[in-house]
Amino acid sequence: MTFEKRFKELFKKLNKEQREAVETIEGPVFVVAGPGTGKTTVLTLRVANILKKTDMPPDAILALTFSDSGAAAMRRKLAAIIGPTAYRVNISTFHSFANDLIKTYPDKFPRIIGAEHIEDLAVRKLMQEVIDETKSKILRPRNAPDYYVAKCLAAIKELKRENFSPEKFKKLAMKQGIEKTKELARVYLAYEKKLAKRRLYDYEDMIMEVVRVLERDRNFLL
Repeated sequence: MTFEKRFKELFKKLNKEQREAVETIEGPVFVVAGPGTGKTTVLTLRVANILKKTDMPPDAILALTFSDSGAAAMRRKLAAIIGPTAYRVNISTFHSFANDLIKTYPDKFPRIIGAEHIEDLAVRKLMQEVIDETKSKILRPRNAPDYYVAKCLAAIKELKRENFSPEKFKKLAMKQGIEKTKELARVYLAYEKKLAKRRLYDYEDMIMEVVRVLERDRNFLL
């Protein structure tokens, strides 16, 4: 079966909104859908459609996902449509892509290069230190001082994934005026300072640092 026939066969199975996403080959497309609704298929077909309708070289396309399994599924589906050319398309996880950029352009990432990745157990210990030292009243209950350690770490990970720096989150917390949120902002800021002082970085820092560099210099990859 040819590329064209395989593409048409899969395209017919899409609903109206999915077809619209696939057919939009220029500009941003925002797809909101739950698990198992065909997001990977839509993204894969959009990549295939870009290659089909434009002169875009496969290695100029970057497709990112959160998990290794998601990247593997996207590669497999794309290969089923366009064949071996799929292996020239850059398909990766966000973290792998960030790590590759950091290794390729180390001079752009002084915060990461030379620092050491902090493991999960050490992260929890560091967060407990931060909560203790910031003397949080809400986030450090007297009867269970470690109760919010995991919750704070989860919240900070999410903030980093959304590219919320400690300073940006502090401004938001002060604006909201919620005491618990203000405490989390203080904890986040202190946590980042401890990481930097000890020349450590966590898993999410790789993505944040790449985003910061790209925001400062959008042309450094060209």
